[in-house]
Amino acid sequence: MRALTEPIKELGIYDDLVRSLKKSGITGVIGLVDSARTMFSFALSEGRARLLIASDDIRARQITDEAYLYHRDVFYYPARDMMFYQADLSGNLLI
Repeated sequence: MRALTEPIKELGIYDDLVRSLKKSGITGVIGLVDSARTMFSFALSEGRARLLIASDDIRARQITDEAYLYHRDVFYYPARDMMFYQADLSGNLLI
């Protein structure tokens, strides 16, 4: 993993992001392609647990596959498993 994330640490923006993450509040990064987001997430959270949330199942699978390059303890939790909370669904709508 280090061979992939070390070049990110040499960027000037990396130090700014680390300082921002130590403050309370939300830190946003824009302008990254999808695979770079995953790489940045792992570089910035080295040694800590990570939770990456995707907008849909397809992107969640892509993130899972990308994240597996950086760490072997990666788990995918599909959204459809969480739908049992919506008790008002009936028929084939849940499927």
